[in-house]
Amino acid sequence: MQIVVAKSDLLNSLRLVQSTVVRSANDLSGHYLFRLKPGTTDQIEILTYADRCNTTVSVKGSITPSDTANSFTFEAKRLDMWLEAVPDEAITFEHAAGTTTITCSLGSQAFGSLDPTSFPYADSLIAQAQQTATIKADSFKSLLARAKPFISVNEAKEANLCQAQFRDSYLYATDRSTAIGIKVPELASAPISVSTKSLNPLLQFLGHCGDGEISIKEHERIVCYALGDQAVFCESRNTQAKFPMLQLGFDQDSPHVWELDVKAVRKTLPFLISAAPTDDTRVLFQEIEGDDQHVNLGMRVQTGGTKYLPLAAKKESQKGAPKIPGTFKLPHEMLVRLLDAASEDTFKLGIHPKGDAGWCRLNDTHGGQNCYVVVVWKN
Repeated sequence: MQIVVAKSDLLNSLRLVQSTVVRSANDLSGHYLFRLKPGTTDQIEILTYADRCNTTVSVKGSITPSDTANSFTFEAKRLDMWLEAVPDEAITFEHAAGTTTITCSLGSQAFGSLDPTSFPYADSLIAQAQQTATIKADSFKSLLARAKPFISVNEAKEANLCQAQFRDSYLYATDRSTAIGIKVPELASAPISVSTKSLNPLLQFLGHCGDGEISIKEHERIVCYALGDQAVFCESRNTQAKFPMLQLGFDQDSPHVWELDVKAVRKTLPFLISAAPTDDTRVLFQEIEGDDQHVNLGMRVQTGGTKYLPLAAKKESQKGAPKIPGTFKLPHEMLVRLLDAASEDTFKLGIHPKGDAGWCRLNDTHGGQNCYVVVVWKN
């Protein structure tokens, strides 16, 4: 089998499959698999896989089929290294008897190949998958990136939370301490989940898709994200780990809303943390009696007592709303997550008291999408 392909076209194609290749592996997961694309005479497919994911991309070239084999593998790290060294020109691959020789104007090199018949192909599953939604790659990437900090990574104890799930027109993620919900009407008909392990490879794949349209295709065993006919990223479904049916009350107005300046809160936190006990990083929120324009932000002090600093705040409360306790406490890490999720210079903190406990909710709108982040607190 012989393939002649432009280096630039090959590089652009390899970028789309590199997120699911294991460069440190010596088996097929560390190789690119090249094959003649079924039903064509001028296109090759490059396939990779890692763990529960696999990716396929098509690239045009001049192809001379073989009577014996029309597929071969190439160790990814070696091909990447070789491509860095050669000019931007046409490259020739010739495969025969388990050896692949690649040639450019600098000369030729011969490389070994593994048996491609052992590759975990997903062709039949991809062919059976049905399209359920479409979304722009950059929008999809942005959604998943916003949800990522809220996904649990505790695979051993809470595997069911180690995923982000699209359901009922929302994208959900939680690690028990915090939760996020982002309104995504265009994916209302695609009840899919993305696991923690698959998230980074998928984000990398989407990052090379630009603003191209992604078709989401589903099968009972896999979910596919296809960039037209050019490339497809697939993830095996985890049918054992059931994501919980979160009831986060996004359709309910917050009884109290404090609008705070993001930069002011960020600037205040290091001042307070500098004197706080290392084992108590809770941030205290406190109303100031007789002052409806400010709230106090405070932390315990290592040498004793509590330090508060006033912050400007716009405050609104519903008629008959339950009273906010004298103070409520949010762990510093959780407060930072709220700040990071805010898309404006100010953030609206919805406060839901329930006795001495309750929860806070960030109410945010970004790119026309409603985003809510929930943090539970208990005094």
